[in-house]
Amino acid sequence: MTTCKECGAAISDKAASCPSCGAPPKKPTSRLSIALAGLVLIFVLQAIFRSNNAPSPPPKTAAELAADRELQEAVMILRAVKASMKNPASFDLVNAIRLEGGILCIEYRATNSFNAITTSMMVVRDGKADASGELWNRHCANKTGRDISHARAVL
Repeated sequence: MTTCKECGAAISDKAASCPSCGAPPKKPTSRLSIALAGLVLIFVLQAIFRSNNAPSPPPKTAAELAADRELQEAVMILRAVKASMKNPASFDLVNAIRLEGGILCIEYRATNSFNAITTSMMVVRDGKADASGELWNRHCANKTGRDISHARAVL
């Protein structure tokens, strides 16, 4: 005997339908289905166990954390420069160098008001951007620093 899944009445295991409501009886779960479900569960548990035991990457050094912070700051500045363009879609980073003292030297191409593509330079220091040639020559011309031109990948 079993119970009807619809009305809860007692019905025979061999009955084709419930005598009270006419619903078909619930079919017993096959052993094959139970075995397959067990195998899937075992694989899932093994995957979880292996992922928890995977070696974690070593913690970053202070120098690596500082470099990450510098790169994030440069990306924010570059995004602001790009957004300030007349046609931000035309912005193409040529070169970006971070100098000692937090100075960022940016060389880029973009369209101007006449729709011509021009190369321009910008110096960012103390949170202020300046496109004057005098500051570029004083702070950036022929200087070397940490190249962060790879930041173009996230612009």
